[in-house]
Amino acid sequence: MSIKLTRQIMSAILTQAESTYPAKCFGFIVGKKEGGIATGCYYIACDKMDHIKECPLSLTDSHTYKSVKNKAGAEGLTIVSMVHTQSDFTDEPSQLDCLYSWPGITHIIISLSHGKAVSCHAWQLTNDKRSFIQEQIVQ
Repeated sequence: MSIKLTRQIMSAILTQAESTYPAKCFGFIVGKKEGGIATGCYYIACDKMDHIKECPLSLTDSHTYKSVKNKAGAEGLTIVSMVHTQSDFTDEPSQLDCLYSWPGITHIIISLSHGKAVSCHAWQLTNDKRSFIQEQIVQ
């Protein structure tokens, strides 16, 4: 699978990531899935998550998740990706990501170093929740 993102979506993600450093940031990409490609239509940035030291995705405010899911559904869209940062760390999924991520959705991780985005990769959690498969980000 791959995920297709516009320059506007990538810019919004990177702007949020750098502006919230060193706190973790989080957001959703809303779009469509067709065949093996997820296409992002827009990005919804969530509040910074500095109150969560080990930022598992399942700790996302359930009200925010439901609100985004409902908004997307009303537009005939779905949540195609969840995005988060890892400050002064790689953009590879951690063991916590394996525990708390969801199969069937693209997880985009941005690596920040000293407040600047240095890399960004997309990942798909396997159904057994033991590992991730890297996905291609297409612009």
